[in-house]
Amino acid sequence: MDFRLQSRLGEYLQQHGYAGDYDLMTLAGGIKGLAESPASAVGETIMANVAAASRLHQIREVVLVAHEDCLAYGGSRPDLPRDLELSRRLHDTQRAQALITARVPGLTCVTLLAVIEEGEFLIVRLPDVVRSEALDSVL
Repeated sequence: MDFRLQSRLGEYLQQHGYAGDYDLMTLAGGIKGLAESPASAVGETIMANVAAASRLHQIREVVLVAHEDCLAYGGSRPDLPRDLELSRRLHDTQRAQALITARVPGLTCVTLLAVIEEGEFLIVRLPDVVRSEALDSVL
């Protein structure tokens, strides 16, 4: 995971009831890798870890974290409009969620997006943003 958002993500998780109650797995480009090729080393690593956490720790929820300026998507590119970049992330996170919940029935998935605002990361929960149709006001 990008070191730039670790502190902010920790704060977010603590504020939303996850403090001290989660297994942390980070994998650069993980969501994209899983979504594009579930049978790849990245996809299999994620799925094996989720299945193990479910079996060993009885997890009930997986929190996927995507972020802007991700090199897996080419980083911040002036030729890639922000809405297109977000659309790609939404597609990949929805696919990753579907793959995870199909592999481990009973799990729920939450997706967070770290957006860059004035040089700082702001963490938003994607389903909340999409449902509220307030995407422009958040981004």
